[in-house]
Amino acid sequence: MNKVVSIETGREIESSHSANAGTEMLIQEMAYQLFAGILGGLNTASDQQVIEYLFNAPQRYHQRLILNNYREALYEAKQMMIASEMFKPGEV
Repeated sequence: MNKVVSIETGREIESSHSANAGTEMLIQEMAYQLFAGILGGLNTASDQQVIEYLFNAPQRYHQRLILNNYREALYEAKQMMIASEMFKPGEV
């Protein structure tokens, strides 16, 4: 059976159970995926590219989960980006 590893916690989740996991946890994981994508040059101005990026993520999120929640995940990812810019190590 395949396992999915949460980026945030490093905890393994059985992939057959990921559909039953809490939506909030999955949105947070999608946000971490998008944050990594932003750092890699993902164009967040294009909804199509964001959806495609999540659909092709190793976690293989269900398309309905992506379509229903990608905006919230993108918002969270942008908040992470802002926080990382505000609190860069070595800058005071």
